[in-house]
Amino acid sequence: MRQYKLGDIVTIAKGIEKPPTASFASEGIPFVTSEHWGWLTNIGCLPKIPHTVQHSMYLTRVPVGAILISPFENAYHICQQELYIGKNMVAIIPYQRIILSEYLFYYLQVQPWKVEEIDQQIVYLPEIEIQQQFIAHVIQLEAIVEQVQNILTALPQLEQYMLTENMYLLKLQKEQKELIEQFKWMGDIHKVLLNNMLELRGEP
Repeated sequence: MRQYKLGDIVTIAKGIEKPPTASFASEGIPFVTSEHWGWLTNIGCLPKIPHTVQHSMYLTRVPVGAILISPFENAYHICQQELYIGKNMVAIIPYQRIILSEYLFYYLQVQPWKVEEIDQQIVYLPEIEIQQQFIAHVIQLEAIVEQVQNILTALPQLEQYMLTENMYLLKLQKEQKELIEQFKWMGDIHKVLLNNMLELRGEP
C-alpha cells in the first residue's frame, strides 16, 4: 500500500451562496444546499440552474463520482449526476487514476474525519485493481445484508400469515370433525330405520 495525504489525491470543492430564486428553473443542473441533503435520493425535487444562465454565475460544479459530505452528521453521498453545491456543502472529487470514488466513499465512513482538516488526513491505498475487488466484495456483502433485512421485515407478515393459515386449518379440521359426526349420526339413523323396516316386514 502507498501512503497519501488526501489533499494530494482529491480536489476539495466548497459551495457558494445560493443564487437568487429567479435563477432557478424546472430544467438544468440541480443545485444542492445543506437543507436539501435529504433530497439527494430524489434529484428531481432539487431546484435547478438552467443552462442559459450557468455561464453568467460563479457556481461550484461537481462531477459524477464526487462525494458530498453532510454538514450535519457523519454521512456521505456519491453524486450520480453533475451538481452545483451551495454554502456549507463540501465535495471531494477523487483523482480516479489513484483512488476510486466508491473506495473513498467506504473509506471515509470508517475513519474519524474532521471536515476542516480533511485535506491533511492520511490514507493508505492499494492498487486500483485491489480497490475494485474490495468494492465488488462490499457490494456483495451489502446485497446479503439487504436480503437479510428484507427477510426480517417480512417476518411479522409471515408470522401473521402463518397464524391466519393455522386458524383456517383449525377451522377446516373442526368442520371436518363436525361433518364426520353428522355422517355417523346419519348412519345411526339409517340403521334404526332399517331395523324398523325389517321388524315391520317380520324379518329377523
